[in-house]
Order: sequence, then structure tokens, then C-alpha cells
Amino acid sequence: AAQQLNPVTLPPRLVSGRGIRLHLPAQVWACFRNQAPFMIAEYQFSAARSSLTEIVDNTWNRYLPAIIKRRNAEEILVMRQDMLKDILKSYPLRPKVFTEDDGSTTIALDELDIAVNGTAKDEAVNGLVNELKIYAEDYYSRIGLFINSTNRKQHLPYIFRIWLCKNDDEIKSLLEM
Repeated sequence: AAQQLNPVTLPPRLVSGRGIRLHLPAQVWACFRNQAPFMIAEYQFSAARSSLTEIVDNTWNRYLPAIIKRRNAEEILVMRQDMLKDILKSYPLRPKVFTEDDGSTTIALDELDIAVNGTAKDEAVNGLVNELKIYAEDYYSRIGLFINSTNRKQHLPYIFRIWLCKNDDEIKSLLEM
């Protein structure tokens, strides 16, 4: 049986001054019924399971994030990775570079309370990348501890930037030196 599609018009302020009329399956349309049209669509877990293709299509093709709720208390956000990377750019990693009296280089990253020293700048940068990976792995394995710690909670956006990197070169590219 063909799915019935219902029209939804997104407000012009969301789409650069022009409204967009979307045709969505009835299950997806139901998510918009009781909320303002400019709010993120929310799905109950069972509806999200049966509408996953539509949720992914809307997220990927229309740049529309979605919230999936389970038991009314557990909520997750689904969004494009490139959008998250753009949002996280407002959390720059700006290491400070110091030349020590012995000629070595120290690089301090105040945002994450990390400092490394190397005989040359390249060695110190590579050391910093290694320390960032170690800290990101530790944060991931003990996230419940870190996000509830007053001196570590604010590190999360920076850690997300590192988690989203595929290799050392991508991590190096985050460093604004």
C-alpha cells in the first residue's frame, strides 16, 4: 500500500526567506502536529524506528535535525555530522607556543589544560596531538564522570571536535597556531 503524504510548509525564516512545502509520510507528519513549525521534530522511539528512512532523509537532504524520545525522559538528537562540525567551530583550539631557555618548545592548550614539551616545534605538536587523542579516549570511556565534573564538563565541545576527526592530520588541522 502506498503511504499517504501530508504537506508541511516550513516557515520562511528557516529557509532563507522562502517557504518550502514538504510532503511527508503520515507518521512523520504526526510529529509536527502539536508543536510550532519552527521547532525540531520529535519522535517517540517506536515511531522513529518505523520512520527511520524518513528521519534520515529529512536530516540529510533537508538539514532538519530530529529528536527521538524514549520513555519521555530519554532524548537523543539526530543531525548531520557536517552541521555539528560547523557548530563546534565556535570552540577553537588555540595552543600557545613557548620557546624554553634550553631551546625546546612547549605548547600549552588552556582550553583542555594540556601542555607538552618537545625538542622542536614539530615534536611538540605531534606530542600535543597524541595527548589530545589520549584525553579524548579517556573522556569517552569515563564520560559520566567528566560531564559531571565542574572542571571537565566545559571540555565536551572541544572533545567532540577531536572525536569527529578521522586521523592525526585532522586533529592537527583543529589547532589554530
